[in-house]
Amino acid sequence: MLQFLLRRLLQAIPTIFGISILAFGIMVAAPGGPTAAMKLDPRLSTAQREKAQRELGVRDSVAIQYLRWLIGDDWYTYEFTDDDGTTVEKQGESKGILRGDFGRSFTHRRPVFDLMKDKIQPTAELGLFSLFFSFLLGIPVGILAAIKPNGIFDNITRVFAVVFSAVPQFLLGLMLLLAFGSYLGWLPLGGRCPVSISGECSLADRAERLILPVFALSTGGIAVLSRYTRSSMLDVLNKDYVRTARAKGLSGNAVFYRHAFRNAMIPLATFLGPAIPGILGGAVVIEQIFSWQGLGRVALEATLQQDYPVVMAFVIFGGISTIIGYLISDVLYAWIDPRIRLG
Repeated sequence: MLQFLLRRLLQAIPTIFGISILAFGIMVAAPGGPTAAMKLDPRLSTAQREKAQRELGVRDSVAIQYLRWLIGDDWYTYEFTDDDGTTVEKQGESKGILRGDFGRSFTHRRPVFDLMKDKIQPTAELGLFSLFFSFLLGIPVGILAAIKPNGIFDNITRVFAVVFSAVPQFLLGLMLLLAFGSYLGWLPLGGRCPVSISGECSLADRAERLILPVFALSTGGIAVLSRYTRSSMLDVLNKDYVRTARAKGLSGNAVFYRHAFRNAMIPLATFLGPAIPGILGGAVVIEQIFSWQGLGRVALEATLQQDYPVVMAFVIFGGISTIIGYLISDVLYAWIDPRIRLG
């Protein structure tokens, strides 16, 4: 098992590099740039715009910009020509991603790591609760639907699964806000904490404001997981060893939970791999709708403003979370089914 984990981690290194190169090239090739808004400001001269572009390093080639982001530029001294014609020297400040430095945000003017550190807790709350309720509700619903296939409960859950899978998350979020926040007034309209002078937020306030965004983010997972569980259970229940267990006189609960359910969990482990980065991607939309101050809103704003250091930090973070998710899935295979050998 240890050798398998080490081999997978080593294989992940070139994958991360490939993702970063592709994402960086697409981002730099996009129209506009971090200084595009300066063109609309009539107070800035052409020399001032060019100076800002040189200081940010966006006038360099794509390869040089990528290498600066990768290995840093604290070892290099830049020379700029000021407006009055004098030569100004500036020492590089970035240590590079390989030394744990994600650079400074172009728009926020602060280290990217500090920016993400302040926003990771709200996104973690939203993502972990959504993933938890997806499994907590999706698996039991799928098991109950498989007990009596084509029954009333199975047909009802099938309809809801199709509806929640087809309705986009942004539309579902807006409908929830309109129904439970505006018309009924049962739940807050958005925000992680209520606005107050002290800035403090009680646990009850946070729990109340988590209900709608967590529900909107977890419905898709519940729908897919319930149908996945139902199909796996029905497939396992038709196996010879299940029929043998029933012929020996075992109770229905023993057949379902001791024999069928564990083997039906093997395909379900596949769901966890893409679910972890999927929750992060869904948070971008949900956080925007519910005014949730997390990583998703920062990622969207950075993408629109082409804030290269912040965007690349999210690319690396998303790539690592994807690799970790699939690695967890592989480990779960071995834990659920001892016959699987990962060596």
